Order: sequence, then structure tokens, then C-alpha cells
Amino acid sequence: MIPRDEIHSRLIKVLEGYLRNRTGTFDETKLDDLSQLGIDSLAMLELVFEIEEEFGIKEQNIPEETLRNIRSLDDLVQIVADQLEPAA
Repeated sequence: MIPRDEIHSRLIKVLEGYLRNRTGTFDETKLDDLSQLGIDSLAMLELVFEIEEEFGIKEQNIPEETLRNIRSLDDLVQIVADQLEPAA
């Protein structure tokens, strides 16, 4: 299991890389509301593919309903942590 602080740091790097490639900018102060960074539903799908790759999460393993409710970096951290949790 990857510690939450490591998940957090790696997600920031993924977000930064994605946004710098897409918009040329990255504002870490807006991570509490990803929509302020210009991440709409299509961008979120693209970003989730990168996140799944970064963490070795099986593609399309994150339910669509969950994806629709992502609003912040903390939401992403929780989703990744849940996906990486060993099955009981």
C-alpha cells in the first residue's frame, strides 16, 4: 500500500505535467477546486488515464459515477487510495 502523502505528491506531479502540456500553466493553489484549473469532464477522463498509468490501476477500474464526483485533489487521493487497497 502506498502512503497517502506519496499518492498526494505523485498526483500533483501528474496534474502539473498534464496541465503544463495542455495549458502551459499550473497553479497549485487551486487544487481544492479542479474546475478552476480548467479540468472539465473530458479533461478528467484524460487525466484519469494518466493517473491509472502512474499507479498501475487497471484501466477503466474507476466507476463513472466516481469520476463524475471528483472535485478536488483530495477526492483524487481518496479514489487512488481506494483503488490500491488490497481486496478483502
